[in-house]
Amino acid sequence: MKFSLLFLALIICQTSTLAQSKKEVRNYGISSFVETRILYENGVESKRFIKEKKAWNKNGQLILDEQYSKNGEIQSRETFVWNKDALIEETSENYSKEKSAKKEFVKKSYSLQKKKVIEEKVFNEKNELIERVTYFYNRFGDKIEEQEFSPSNELIKKVVYLYNKKGLRIEKAELDSQGIVTEKTLYEYSF
Repeated sequence: MKFSLLFLALIICQTSTLAQSKKEVRNYGISSFVETRILYENGVESKRFIKEKKAWNKNGQLILDEQYSKNGEIQSRETFVWNKDALIEETSENYSKEKSAKKEFVKKSYSLQKKKVIEEKVFNEKNELIERVTYFYNRFGDKIEEQEFSPSNELIKKVVYLYNKKGLRIEKAELDSQGIVTEKTLYEYSF
């Protein structure tokens, strides 16, 4: 029972990493999601690939989560079987041949305004500032821009988000400190 509750909490956390919330998945009847990455070199598209695919049942419950590498190979696939609101079966397959990298210790602090994170500071184990990120939102509360700064307050990169008329995220563009696009992510929905 404890494992089921823990696993259900993990699934809820996973769906929050989407371009859209679980509530929007249900409200709009989204059945699938494809995340396409576009890489740029010197402002010119150099590569396009599918990064992630997700699918939900009619109740808005996650039933498929696939992750892909930059060369288009599937890295992992998770499938979920539900009986009403109860998860009854989960299958995980990992196709990645890469060993996981050791993670460094980091501490994060957040500044909030109207329940939204407007600034994030990341510190190392010596409590030295590693980076600072500021966040900007539109009038609907959707994140429209992130700005990442170095410890010396120099702009490292900017991330800009675009939404359609329904408020669904349709594009994420990463720009370098000069304003040149380095990567784009496109979001597609099926209803």
